Amino acid sequence: MKAADTHLLVRTQARGRARADIDGTDLYALVDALAWLHNQPPFTTCADYLSDVIASAILTKPARDGNAS
Repeated sequence: MKAADTHLLVRTQARGRARADIDGTDLYALVDALAWLHNQPPFTTCADYLSDVIASAILTKPARDGNAS
């Protein structure tokens, strides 16, 4: 999964849609944190919102077709 995340991130960075100052390890840590949030009852009501916050911190431009890659 980490290799796939890194590949997706590199492609997204090459298109200018993701921050250049993060790497696959950073992305994997953020995805792991989001997965943890979804399993924590106090955060289930805001997990989608927090996912959007994380995505907006990574992505520099929205994808035209709705995909980050």
